[in-house]
Amino acid sequence: MKRRFHMVYAYLQWREGEKVVSRYLGKSDSWKCRSMQAKIIERRKYEQEMREVQNKLKKIHHLLEEAKKLG
Repeated sequence: MKRRFHMVYAYLQWREGEKVVSRYLGKSDSWKCRSMQAKIIERRKYEQEMREVQNKLKKIHHLLEEAKKLG
């Protein structure tokens, strides 16, 4: 989100290698901007779930290695 004078405009930004690329989405209250915000929130939720699953897998792997040592 960037503020210019009295209006707020939304831009989508990402990296392509070393370069930062921007795409204009429109005013902050446009449907396109709200849709993108909802998708970003959903992606962050899935990324958090993925980190939790990865941590659980690490613990399971560790337990399996310990079980192999015992039996």
